[in-house]
Amino acid sequence: MESSISGVSLRKTLNRLANAVLQVALVGSPADVLMLSSQQFVLPDRLKEDWSPANPADEDSETAQELARGLVFMNCIFSLLSGVESTMVEQLTKDADDLSKKGDDLYLVPYKRLKRILNENGCVIQAATARTPPSAEKAVLRPRDRNICLSLKDLMRFQRRDAILDLAMESNDQYGRPHEARFDCDVIPETTTEALNQVSNVVERSLTFGSVEDVSQLSRKMSDDMSDEDKFSLQWTTSHNGVKDPDAEAYWRALRQLLTEGLDVDYSNLKQSYMNSFERILGGMVTQQFSAKRPARPELEIASKFANWEMKVRGNMSKSYEGRLWNAYPTELVGNWSLVESDDASLLSSIAIFPGREKTRQIVLQPAGEVKIDGMCPLRAATQQQPKLDSVEGLNWRLNPGPTHLDTCYIRVRIVEESGERNVGFVGYIDRGQRIESRFSNRPIRMSGVVVDTLSEKVDDVAIGSKKI
Repeated sequence: MESSISGVSLRKTLNRLANAVLQVALVGSPADVLMLSSQQFVLPDRLKEDWSPANPADEDSETAQELARGLVFMNCIFSLLSGVESTMVEQLTKDADDLSKKGDDLYLVPYKRLKRILNENGCVIQAATARTPPSAEKAVLRPRDRNICLSLKDLMRFQRRDAILDLAMESNDQYGRPHEARFDCDVIPETTTEALNQVSNVVERSLTFGSVEDVSQLSRKMSDDMSDEDKFSLQWTTSHNGVKDPDAEAYWRALRQLLTEGLDVDYSNLKQSYMNSFERILGGMVTQQFSAKRPARPELEIASKFANWEMKVRGNMSKSYEGRLWNAYPTELVGNWSLVESDDASLLSSIAIFPGREKTRQIVLQPAGEVKIDGMCPLRAATQQQPKLDSVEGLNWRLNPGPTHLDTCYIRVRIVEESGERNVGFVGYIDRGQRIESRFSNRPIRMSGVVVDTLSEKVDDVAIGSKKI
C-alpha cells in the first residue's frame, strides 16, 4: 500500500479507477455504467502519455513493465462493467506469479477484491473465455436486490414467474452459509412491498458504496416536492378504495431520514415488520462498511456518525454500575510501547511488529493514565525543515470503547520547542479480541493509528480523523 501523503502515482490513478468502477456498478444507473465504460477507449493513451519512460530506449525498464501491468489491470476492471471477465485476466495472474517472490501482489489481489465485492452484491460476472466479450452497448453489469421487506406473496409470485435469479445450484457457499436469493433491480414493481424493497436496496448501496454526492443526490431526489416521494405515495400507498397505507409511508420517511440523519434516525414508530426491515438495512450497512474487508469510506459522514454513536453507547454502558463495566487503564496496556513511524502500516494486519522498521520511539504507559517518554525522544525524526525537538513530556493516556470491535487509545504528550509548546498525541486502534487474548498468552499487542496535532485538553474529546503529521 502506498503512502497516503505521497505524490501522484500510476497505482493511485488505477486505484481511483477501480473505485469508480465499483461505485458506478453498484450505485449508478445503466447510463452511468455505459458512460464509464466508454472511457476504456481513451484512458490507455492517457496513461501511456503520463507514465511511459522518458527515454524511449528504456522499453524494458521497471517503469515500462509497471505501465504494461497497469494497462492489463485497467482492461480487466473495465471489462467487468460488461458482466464478462477479460481474457487478459490470465496475463494478470501470470504477472503476479512471476513477481510473487518479490512479495508484490501487484494488481491481482485488488482485482479479485473488486470482483468479490461485486459478486457479494448480486452482480453476475461470466468467466473469461476465448471469445470476444460483448460490447458495453449491449451488456451492462447491474447489482441485484436482496430481500429486505418483500412479503410472502411477493416471494410466491416471484417463484411463479421465475424471477429469482440467484438461487445457486449449491445450497451453501464456500463458508457453509446459505446462498441469499437475489432479485432483478430494474423490473417495474407490482406491489408496495416490492417497490419499497427496491428503494431500500438503493439506499443501502448508496450509503455503503456511494460517494458523498451520490448520497446527497438520492436524498434530494427523495425530498424534493412532487418528486419520487409524492409519486410513491400516490402510486403505492393508496389502495384501490383510496385509503392510504400509513405504515408504508412511515417506512419511506425513515429511509429518507437515514440518508440525512444517519444512525441518529428515530424509527421507533415503524410497524414491527417494517422495523425489522429497517434494522436489516442497518445491519447490512454495519457489516459492509465497518466489518468486511473492503475499501474504507472515511469521507462519508455516516461513518463518523456511526463511530461516535457506537462509542457513545459503549461509553454510557461504561458509566453504569459506577464504571465497573469498563476499565480505562487496563493492565495489559501498561508497560513499554514502541511507536513505529510508517506510511504504509495496515491497520491490524498483524499482531507482530514488522522487523527492520526505522524511527522507533519508546513510550511507557503507566497505571492511572500517566505517560513517560523514554529518553525524552521526539515523536518524529528531525529533518532540515523540522529541527530536533528540545523535549517531550508525557501527559496522559486513556482507552475508550469502540468503534465496533476496536478500542481507541489516546496518548497525549507536550512538545517544547523554541517557538513554544504544543500538545500532540497518538490515536491508536486496538482489536478488542487481541487485547483480551493477550491477558492469557502474553503476546505483544499491536496498536495502529495516526499522530494528530493538536489534541484537546480532555482526552475523551479527541476527534477521529484529525490532521496527520
